[in-house]
Amino acid sequence: MSANEKPAWVGLFPDQDFEFRFGARPGDAIAFFADTAENTTLMEGRRTALEKSPAQCLFEEPSAAQAVVECSDWAGLDGGGCRELALHWEPDF
Repeated sequence: MSANEKPAWVGLFPDQDFEFRFGARPGDAIAFFADTAENTTLMEGRRTALEKSPAQCLFEEPSAAQAVVECSDWAGLDGGGCRELALHWEPDF
């Protein structure tokens, strides 16, 4: 290694205080919720899992009720909860 080269591990330990970073950035909601090429397979698997073991696959906290209502409205669903959203949208909800 020459004097100008740095070992690979130098990038792992920056010379600064620790800082937690959350890498959220704006995205395209329509693209995120759009069906993928694997939609049929994924949704069949989800339906099967929800039928066989709903208690292990669904969790709906009462404090999130308003968010679920808003998401259901945005999805164009008439009521329902997390189960209906899970059967409607491909991304995990």
